[in-house]
Amino acid sequence: MKPQAFAVGNYRVRLGEDGRIRLPVEWRRLFATSKAPVFMLVPKGCNYVKMVPGDRARKITRVLRARAEPHIPADPQGQEMIKDVREMMEGAMYITIRSEGRLTIPRALRERVGLSGKVVLAGCFDAAQIWSYASWKNEGARMQSAASHVVDYFMKGI
Repeated sequence: MKPQAFAVGNYRVRLGEDGRIRLPVEWRRLFATSKAPVFMLVPKGCNYVKMVPGDRARKITRVLRARAEPHIPADPQGQEMIKDVREMMEGAMYITIRSEGRLTIPRALRERVGLSGKVVLAGCFDAAQIWSYASWKNEGARMQSAASHVVDYFMKGI
């Protein structure tokens, strides 16, 4: 069995004017070896770009569709779920990673969350987030601190 690859840690990198970044070497196995291109989107109400391996993104799409479709015709909650999924998927796209770990974040996604200059790549195990440095300083670090408390809680006694 092949060891599992994860995206962990935070990396400050420079985003080129054309939207190019280079993934950390440690993350390339997770993202660059996926059978499908990387899937990028901006989750509803978030100020970062989420990056998911393409194989996992296809599975997520199938699950969301299967959960939502039975509720579409009459259920107001189902209608709200469809609206949320539609907003989340608006502007989502597949991106190809070059063999040396470079990828280009499309202009539409960069503009939506204000990415330019210095950015932070934040690992989230089987996904990653791309933050503007300013947003990361304000919100991302706080979120990461909260997540570490959750991990500490579950790791007690192990």
